[in-house]
Amino acid sequence: MQNFLDYAKNGVPMNTIVFRQPTHIYISNASEFGLAGYNITSGKAWRFKHPADCQLKSSLNSLEFLACTITMWINALSNEIDDEACILSQTDSTTAAGWLCKSNFAEVEDKIMQMTTTCRLASLIINTKSCLYRQWFLGSDNTVADSLSRNFHIDSNTLSHLI
Repeated sequence: MQNFLDYAKNGVPMNTIVFRQPTHIYISNASEFGLAGYNITSGKAWRFKHPADCQLKSSLNSLEFLACTITMWINALSNEIDDEACILSQTDSTTAAGWLCKSNFAEVEDKIMQMTTTCRLASLIINTKSCLYRQWFLGSDNTVADSLSRNFHIDSNTLSHLI
């Protein structure tokens, strides 16, 4: 909250609070095997395989929310998010898409992970001076991120070629 108050004390740019067309488009996914996401504009993609002892420890909705946040975070760390950018984060999880715009969660068992992810997401949006535009879409349309989060039996170079 202190970060937000420091950010907002001199006013908030109108471009971060009014309806705009997205300038950055990120798509992410989670599965029982891993997390993944990519930047549709640059083609930069990432994936992370869950260690065997961590599989099925968190709800899929929480992992989808985490994947959305990590996808934005990777691009923020690379300084690829311009001031006043409008970030479209697409996911095939309606719950994760909803969580991108609120901070109350239903799943008690994942509360710590959800709140930690929410704090990270809020910091990313404040620190990049951007706004978030989120969208849900059908899981069957999420072929790239879905493949990245599931097909760990295929090495990254081969999977990139197939995609």
